[in-house]
Amino acid sequence: MSGGSLLTQGLEPLGSKSKLIRTKLSELYVRDDELQAAHQQAKRDDDFGEEVVTKYKSFLSCRDQLITELEKQKIQVPWQLRMTIDDLELTLKQRREKKEGKASSGTKKESDAKPPEQNQVPAKTAPTVQSGRVTVAFLGPTLIALVIAMFWNKLAMSSSVPPTTVSSNSGHVIGDLTSLGLVKRGARVLVVGDGNFSYSRAFLRANSARIAASEINVTVTSLDTESQLVEMYPKSRDILDELRSGGVHVRHGVNATKLETYSFKDKGDGDEPVRFDRIVFNFPHYAADGGVGNKNKRNKIHRHRQLLVDFFASASQVLASDGQIWVTLCAGQGGTKLERKTRAVGDTWQIVHCAAAAGLVLQDAHFCPVDALAELGYYSVGYQSREKAFWTEDGISHVFCLEAPGRKSFFPVEWTRDISFWVTDEEMFTEELLHDVVREHFPPETMNVSISLLDEYRCEKSGRKSVTYRLDISSSSLALSRDRVNTLAQAALSAIESSSFGASRAT
Repeated sequence: MSGGSLLTQGLEPLGSKSKLIRTKLSELYVRDDELQAAHQQAKRDDDFGEEVVTKYKSFLSCRDQLITELEKQKIQVPWQLRMTIDDLELTLKQRREKKEGKASSGTKKESDAKPPEQNQVPAKTAPTVQSGRVTVAFLGPTLIALVIAMFWNKLAMSSSVPPTTVSSNSGHVIGDLTSLGLVKRGARVLVVGDGNFSYSRAFLRANSARIAASEINVTVTSLDTESQLVEMYPKSRDILDELRSGGVHVRHGVNATKLETYSFKDKGDGDEPVRFDRIVFNFPHYAADGGVGNKNKRNKIHRHRQLLVDFFASASQVLASDGQIWVTLCAGQGGTKLERKTRAVGDTWQIVHCAAAAGLVLQDAHFCPVDALAELGYYSVGYQSREKAFWTEDGISHVFCLEAPGRKSFFPVEWTRDISFWVTDEEMFTEELLHDVVREHFPPETMNVSISLLDEYRCEKSGRKSVTYRLDISSSSLALSRDRVNTLAQAALSAIESSSFGASRAT
């Protein structure tokens, strides 16, 4: 049995787990089928109906039960079960705006020829279920159920409440690039590598009252000097003036990979070093020789990864213990499962693995609100180090936090390692015994490891058998870096080689 929609696709491997897991999974498939059927009926009746919402709530309840059982049995929770609908919210917003734009242009012609009637209701009102139905018609059928339930809940909310995103992993308010999910008073924000500073301006415009009231302390920086910046991006001069008049601290000549070497203290700050609640780096890019004289030279991908590694290592040193690092990349670059533009793993920047090297886990990932930022004055520049835009559609904002108990990764870090050894006692050796030794170094409380036989070989001269096993390692709570995994895998292999059933291949 397999999932019939995006809500349940890819969960088939759970069917090989315990009987209780299989039962819960089968029930989830049934709830999914009921939800899809209710949607189809509502579609035929040209009506949402409360039945769809009821079925959706039943589906969520069943899904939560399955997640609870998986965690109880220390089984990795598939990312599909953690899926949020931030990207659907963005899609709804964009397509509703396009639809309303077309409708307004069509009704304008009618209004020119037809005088308004007395007591006529204004054309622009709050979103209704009818307008929502028009919007939903644009989306794929496999996503309809999510959109319906989401839109239903939106109608029940007050329009005065600003939109926020809640991380499914921690319950913390995540927000987006316009708000950064900032709640506490006195929060410190550091924006690095902001090109022409138009993102900083957009953030200022979205939070001007709080910044003016010192509820948010914002520092924005560039690697270039101010004169270099204005030469490359002439329009940035007016932006810098607006930032300074709005209470934003502007600094130049700041290297995002050496943040710990700068002092960001303001007047009145104590002796304690400054720690930031949010550090933002949008669309980072390694430019050979600073981008000068290399306009036609493509940079090797390992340069971009190293930039991320160095940035994360530096940013984590000036990050508050409960702070977040926000990195937004162009479509396809990050390499997470959220990408709409998929690439081979080796062709991505592997951002989650880069962050893990600095002890950071991916707390959330969602699509960048490009349209909302554009309305606030943001526009991309920097292509070939000029005031020329680059593609930002389907870009993804990755939100990282320091590894700590109780914090979960949005997408688990995954690694593969192979170990080989001689089997010295074939009568004693079993895979169960091997599993016991390996799992001592990869405890199931924090890591998942599956072991599979990759190859075996028998030496014609000695008659000894050599085996190679593959370890698939992942964790939803640890920042599993390459060095950390290598150390653990080597320790496991050393334990095998010193056991009564194994020996080193070097002997």
